[in-house]
Amino acid sequence: MAFYDFKAIKAAVSIEYAMVLLSLKGMKTEQGSYRGECPACKAGGCRALVVTPEKQSFYCFTAKRGGDVISLVAHLQPPHRLLDYPMPEPPTATQIERNAHADQVITATGAVIHYGGNDACYIPSQDVIKIPKPDAFPTAAPFYATCFHELGHWTADKKRLDRDLKGRFGTRVYAAEELVAELCSAFLCASIGIQGELRHAGYIDNWIQLLKHDDRAIFTASSNASRAADYVYGDLER
Repeated sequence: MAFYDFKAIKAAVSIEYAMVLLSLKGMKTEQGSYRGECPACKAGGCRALVVTPEKQSFYCFTAKRGGDVISLVAHLQPPHRLLDYPMPEPPTATQIERNAHADQVITATGAVIHYGGNDACYIPSQDVIKIPKPDAFPTAAPFYATCFHELGHWTADKKRLDRDLKGRFGTRVYAAEELVAELCSAFLCASIGIQGELRHAGYIDNWIQLLKHDDRAIFTASSNASRAADYVYGDLER
């Protein structure tokens, strides 16, 4: 039986290359990671597998198992496949085209934003926003849509527009706030001329349940989102 130096393979092979070997096509980027169907667990749906290049890792929610670039291949196919192909040149970081107007709006808010990592979030207890670095996004549109979404949450602080941020994931309060932030992002992108996109597709079910429970929820969310967008844009007094 052949011996494979997994440490050497891991050092030479990027997780993006492993994805090519495994034919993981059509996976969608989401907050610096890729989500898609797991070839080994096809019953898991189109979001069963998450691949995170920065951490060189994967996790399958259906099989409830994960690991690094080598175990990603081993999870689906024999590891020797990595040796059957010539190693490609390491990919260069994507340089997105910055939007000067959007950058000016973001800077003018005075919000504390830390760039890096894989996840985007607003941390109320610290009043800090975390966003992956711009080159973690395929184009400028999702980067700015993400920034404006988190700035939407940022406006909810008591010293700003004072909205409820205490709802847990899956609750109607949480869904309502996510809807406000997503609409705020959409309003700001439209105002600046950025072709935005739905960033939180995974929350759609929660939004549907919210709208079923309260047929005026969309009007309340739209009103709050409009105020949030105005605040971020500088049209409301800070």
